[in-house]
Amino acid sequence: QLRSDVSAAREAQLRKEQKEEEAKRKEEQLRLELLGDAGASGKRKRSDEVGYRDSDEGDGASSSSSEEEEEEEYGRKNRSDIISGPTIKKKRIDHPTNYGNDRATAASQPGSLIANLSGTATPIHDFSKKLGMSPASLDGSVLYPFPDQPPEPWKPPTDPSDFTDRCLELELPDFDYPLLRGPHSHDLRHSSASSFTGNNTLAIKFHAPSSSSRFSLNLTLPHPLHRSYDRILFHFNPRQFQKGGQLVINDKQNTMWGNAINVPLSTMPLMFGKVACTLVVQIGEEGFDVFLEGVHCARLEHRWDWGVLKEILEEGEKKKVGRGSLMLQLPSSDDYGNPENWMVYRVWLGRKKSMAGDLDGVAGVNIYSAVHPVSRRHSFPTFLNAHYNIARCEIISSYFM
Repeated sequence: QLRSDVSAAREAQLRKEQKEEEAKRKEEQLRLELLGDAGASGKRKRSDEVGYRDSDEGDGASSSSSEEEEEEEYGRKNRSDIISGPTIKKKRIDHPTNYGNDRATAASQPGSLIANLSGTATPIHDFSKKLGMSPASLDGSVLYPFPDQPPEPWKPPTDPSDFTDRCLELELPDFDYPLLRGPHSHDLRHSSASSFTGNNTLAIKFHAPSSSSRFSLNLTLPHPLHRSYDRILFHFNPRQFQKGGQLVINDKQNTMWGNAINVPLSTMPLMFGKVACTLVVQIGEEGFDVFLEGVHCARLEHRWDWGVLKEILEEGEKKKVGRGSLMLQLPSSDDYGNPENWMVYRVWLGRKKSMAGDLDGVAGVNIYSAVHPVSRRHSFPTFLNAHYNIARCEIISSYFM
């Protein structure tokens, strides 16, 4: 391969030199033609003068020949001075399209800086080749844009009636529901990571304008099990102008939002005002891992009780809905009807190896058992017990007084 590349480069250099020589030859020929026209007019003028002056002497032929020789000598001197002087050449930038199907020659040409950048940069509507998320990838597929429609980005409407009005909904098939059991479930004792073979990685290529205040996405149970999106497993919501800019991730169980995890946008890669960004959400045994431009930004650990979730899924099995799938929803507005503002170029779903590495400093890691169960299961009963004890103490004290 190296030898073929070297030989191709040499051939390209040889062709380039030949083209330069041909250009120089044409330039010299053009100059000679221009000088030839000037010399011919000078010859005619001088020969007429000599012929008129020497016509009475009868030696016009010899004088004319000597004048021609002098003129030729004069022309040669002038041509040498002109050719040897400084020249101005217009530089031609070789673009790969100038070489047609000769890819070896095109690859060997430097081209312009803009052409080189455009040839190596990732298009805004596609994922980086390093991610391996092309339409031809074997471990996943592109869900949006749809194959039967033009590849136009999705935008929320500017006048939505509610968050479901003209929203984008995509089914995420081939998902392993047992992943939602979480690391604290007793049903997970006999399972391992290798036992899950379904899709676990969702990637979104998007653009959020610098004027955008927010946008969001939801991962939910399939329709109709999500009950008009009252059951949300994962909620992703960057807010640019709230509290200095923050990312809010959360869940929703039966119309009630959970305890939000707030991550300052200043600690994350730029999202708003960038030409294009890549968001990756991986669903693992621990929870939902969020990666922005390859940086592990946050994690929402599984919060749903597996027993409750299992009952819901069994209900769906009886109705023959939502078999092995989740739902991706891109809302049109927030809960108050304010329109979202972003643009989605591409959505990819497949199976990838976990991208999570060092979890030190990742927001949301190891807080489920410390925060969520207390706030959901014990806060309200504890509140009642406290009021009961206060009332009991007041009764006892009033009796002895």
